[in-house]
Amino acid sequence: MLNDNQSYTSDWIHKLENPYHWNLYRHQLDLIFNKSIIPKDGKIIEVGIGSALVSRYLKQTGLNVTTVDIDEDKKPDIVADISVFSFPQVDLLLAFEIFEHIPFETAKSVWENIARQKIPQVAFSLPYAYKTYFWMDYWIPFLGYKQFHIGRKRGKITQEHHYWELGYENKTSSVVEEEWQKLGYRKEVSYRYRNHHFFLMTNQNYQSH
Repeated sequence: MLNDNQSYTSDWIHKLENPYHWNLYRHQLDLIFNKSIIPKDGKIIEVGIGSALVSRYLKQTGLNVTTVDIDEDKKPDIVADISVFSFPQVDLLLAFEIFEHIPFETAKSVWENIARQKIPQVAFSLPYAYKTYFWMDYWIPFLGYKQFHIGRKRGKITQEHHYWELGYENKTSSVVEEEWQKLGYRKEVSYRYRNHHFFLMTNQNYQSH
């Protein structure tokens, strides 16, 4: 049964995803393997299994991953509504393109629940309410990758299953970061890739192994 505080669909996981979405997977995995400080024997929980590409990849590399999703059709390890879910003790929580599927105030409650469990690191992404006309990213020696983006903010949210997005009304990446900082997390990584923003937040009391 669909929870009034969540909106989602399983249709997209049965289709070949476009190149842009495949690039998003690359950024997700980069956060996990190259930016996070999870120990080799650490535990990961992924909220929102999606196509299961990320969780399967992580499991094949030997990482201990548990998936949670409200949609049993996606066959997660645990079927649960994260707005009322009691998160277990893990080293890293993943929630890519998840929090926009619940109202912002509900998302804040979920973040508070995560903070109460003192989960060391949280990696997640959020979409922008933005229409892209032209995009280019390129690499410059000694400066790294750069981005060039032409587009405009959308006047409304066009995704049927999204309650909120960055750039719409008063929701910004800075607002999201501030909410996490209130909960005792510091910003480890925060950057925009096309129409998505990636975050890696670390509990201020966390000591790496």
